[in-house]
Amino acid sequence: MKTCPICGKKYTGYPAVSRTDNKTEICPDCGYRQALTAAGIKPEVQEAILAQIHQSEHHIQTLRERFPDEDEISELEKKYPPGTRIRLIKMVDDINPVPAGTLGTVDGVDSTGSLLVTWDNGRSLNVLYGIDEVEIVK
Repeated sequence: MKTCPICGKKYTGYPAVSRTDNKTEICPDCGYRQALTAAGIKPEVQEAILAQIHQSEHHIQTLRERFPDEDEISELEKKYPPGTRIRLIKMVDDINPVPAGTLGTVDGVDSTGSLLVTWDNGRSLNVLYGIDEVEIVK
């Protein structure tokens, strides 16, 4: 953890470089403020922009937490190799979901951890990682 020499706040991650000397590492917020000031943006507007940036960063972090890492993808590929037969328990994030109880065949796992499935009813709708539920049919 680093401490910003401008505002004194502790921060993690990549620093910004101060526009004052082009070498001092500062926190990202102070870097944004310096850039916005240089662009002629008023301080009250800067704070609104920073609030929006923080909200977007939170959403991005939430998405990162929602998706599996490479090791989890590898485990999913081992658990659900192509040809694995599954039964849908629930599908909640679709306007026209595959009905619960429908059987299908796994075609693969994508980079988000979703199962690519050809359902026995002719549909080919993915099973979303961490949202939908299936069970392997023996």
